[in-house]
Amino acid sequence: MFFNFLRKKFVDESIEKQREDLKKEDPGLYFLAINGEDCDSLFNDRQDFGHGADNPIPVNGVLGEIKYINRLRCKCGVGLMYHRLGSISSEKIKSCVDVYETVCMEGMHWDILYFHFYHPRRSTWLPMSYKFSDFHPILSQQPIGYGTNRFDDHFPFGLGQYILLHLGEGIGRIFINRYDKVIKDRNKFVKLENHKKKLSSLNLNR
Repeated sequence: MFFNFLRKKFVDESIEKQREDLKKEDPGLYFLAINGEDCDSLFNDRQDFGHGADNPIPVNGVLGEIKYINRLRCKCGVGLMYHRLGSISSEKIKSCVDVYETVCMEGMHWDILYFHFYHPRRSTWLPMSYKFSDFHPILSQQPIGYGTNRFDDHFPFGLGQYILLHLGEGIGRIFINRYDKVIKDRNKFVKLENHKKKLSSLNLNR
């Protein structure tokens, strides 16, 4: 009880602001998401949360996916690079689930995360082994990071073009300069065989 009291409360954008983000999405997605379930988990189940199509992370649209991933920190304490592999069907959920491949900026942790974006807000739950970065009143409200909701065939080495596409020449160049330094040693970013097997087993729609 005492330790629960000391634990920092998770801070994110207001529900109103998260709903506003949905207005930037496709009208069909907006309608489904704004009327979707307001929840941290579709099945109130922390087992393999975010690590399977049957227990995806609820978020508010594509912007919600990006903002959520941008705040994740791995065991190293660093942020993630990411791209969207595609979507996948679930036996428990009628609509498709988005699938992202991630790697931490140290090249130590590769992962596959699953998202369901038909919700009015983002989940406050975390997949196992992750934590959230502290909320920044400016940066945390912007969908800017080292990733894309598109497929990068050379991930993570092809992200530069997508960062520029999403962020533009100004702030995009700032991010690319750091990104180039991160991936300079390509030997750090070698996919383990176990991760390759997980990728090859996915029945994705692109």
